Amino acid sequence: MKLVVYLQKIGNINKRILKNLKKDLKKQFRKFVNSVIILPEKMELKESYYVPSERQYNGYTIFKTLKNSNDKDKLSSTLGILDVDIFKKKLNFIFGVATNPKHPLKDYPGSAIVSVARLREAFYFRDERNDLIRNRVLKEAVHEIGHTFGLKHCENKCVMQFSETITYVDNKPLQFCTDCTVVLEDLTNRN
Repeated sequence: MKLVVYLQKIGNINKRILKNLKKDLKKQFRKFVNSVIILPEKMELKESYYVPSERQYNGYTIFKTLKNSNDKDKLSSTLGILDVDIFKKKLNFIFGVATNPKHPLKDYPGSAIVSVARLREAFYFRDERNDLIRNRVLKEAVHEIGHTFGLKHCENKCVMQFSETITYVDNKPLQFCTDCTVVLEDLTNRN
């Protein structure tokens, strides 16, 4: 049985990013995912998520809010997409965060968030390139969705490599390695 991915808007996010991501995720996960659906309602980006001393939003708090509101079925993953700079305790910034269940789809539906803020060239004071941001957003979305389906960080040439900087994002492949593909195939064959 194939899985479902829901895309959740968090705060103000460019509609083109969501439409491109929906199309690209369908293609990237065609073997594992039945459909990708953009949820119509937007999740509010609350003022309380902002931490003035960091000049960033607390990504983990946003993630927990999404996870706690995720009432989708167990054969799904919900990916929140936002466009603000985020951090997590002990990390001065993150591109995203996700659940990593011990028993995917048995314990609860998966949840994740990805911020496009640091994936933009403008963040680094460079001219924006739509093709580059589209590729970066897709890589990080695939990575975080992979976590929701039980994949861990991978040391192979794989989209599940941990990205410490934007250079890591640019240098890692978009595809899953053979080991991670086997895990995903096993997951979808069990359901």
